[in-house]
Amino acid sequence: MSAQENEPATRGDIARLDGKIDGGRGELKAVEGRLDAKIDSVRGELKAVEGRLDAKIDGLDAKIDSVRRELKVDIFKTNETMAKMEQRLVHLIRGESEKTIERIDAFLGKIEGFERETYTLPKTLDAHGEQLRDHEKRIAAVESSHNG
Repeated sequence: MSAQENEPATRGDIARLDGKIDGGRGELKAVEGRLDAKIDSVRGELKAVEGRLDAKIDGLDAKIDSVRRELKVDIFKTNETMAKMEQRLVHLIRGESEKTIERIDAFLGKIEGFERETYTLPKTLDAHGEQLRDHEKRIAAVESSHNG
């Protein structure tokens, strides 16, 4: 330790220290001013970025709304097309069903006719056979009465 360090401070020492402190305060004020300026600059840049982001978000919102409207129109058109297709299919199915029923009815009519014929044909054949035998007897009787 030097002798100077142990001596009491003089007014001059204090005045020099006050000058240094005041100089440091001035430097701090200058740094504070530069920092405030930079902070203001950053705030301005942030505001500009915020404005650009807001604009882009608004643009995206508009695009989303546009796509949403287009999708609604497409969905409506698709639903309309599907409803028309359904109506055409129902019409075709009904028409084909009616034709099928008519064909089935005609087929059943033929089967019923065949059934009747199957039922009546043997009786008719028996009746004709009986008539032929009866004719043969009468012819034989007529021939024997003419010959005799």
